[in-house]
Amino acid sequence: GYVPTISFFVLAGGVLHSVFLASARRGTSLTARTAVGGAVLLMGGLSFLSVRQIQYWKDSETLWRYVTVATPDLPVGFNNLGGLLADRGDYEGAIRLYRQAIEADPLFVNAHNNLGLAFYGLGRVDRAVAAHRKALEVDSTYVDAYTSLGNILLARGDLVEATELYRKAIAIDPLSARALYNLGVACYHQGQSDSALVHFRRAALLDPEAARVYVSIGIIHSDEGRKDSSIAAYRRAARLGSLEAQQLLTSNGLSW
Repeated sequence: GYVPTISFFVLAGGVLHSVFLASARRGTSLTARTAVGGAVLLMGGLSFLSVRQIQYWKDSETLWRYVTVATPDLPVGFNNLGGLLADRGDYEGAIRLYRQAIEADPLFVNAHNNLGLAFYGLGRVDRAVAAHRKALEVDSTYVDAYTSLGNILLARGDLVEATELYRKAIAIDPLSARALYNLGVACYHQGQSDSALVHFRRAALLDPEAARVYVSIGIIHSDEGRKDSSIAAYRRAARLGSLEAQQLLTSNGLSW
């Protein structure tokens, strides 16, 4: 997925510039970088901030556009501005920015993965696959690239490689509910319902608020003729906001 963005982020001269550079190359989360930056500013004081600087920080897009101009040698600004554009469907604009992020730092793995997501958003599947494979070439431990690539291959019916990619993601991060769920989907489509149910249940333990997991569990129970268990799973999904589960229950005269 895209790196999370924040509404306000302060750049504190050379010290924070160095923090950005180190964290960008590691691909660490903005939450961690914000915490470091906040600590630096609290220690250094806020007296140096000018009114002119503060006007740049009114919203996320203004902020990241400022960062791309102020620190064009760093990928973070381009990457996160690209994420904002992608979130609103401007994939072409996002692609341009992800490419600028990669130009600034060819080893910034998150930008490679985001580039793949943007290409996929435009339906340019081959380019999306290439971008995700490049992300894994840059960092073979990057879980999001395994799941993103696996999702594309799963969608086009390449179940064997998709399954392999999800398993690799889980080997790296056994607590990835997303990878476990997707592995369950891949197993289900290969006729491995028992294995799929095991993965779905593990995903539910890790992310108990994920409605889609309970929908999938309900489908398997329904396939097995376990009506009560199926209804219970659908009800859990419905209460978590699944329109699919709500409609299914309502159409069968069942409450949720």
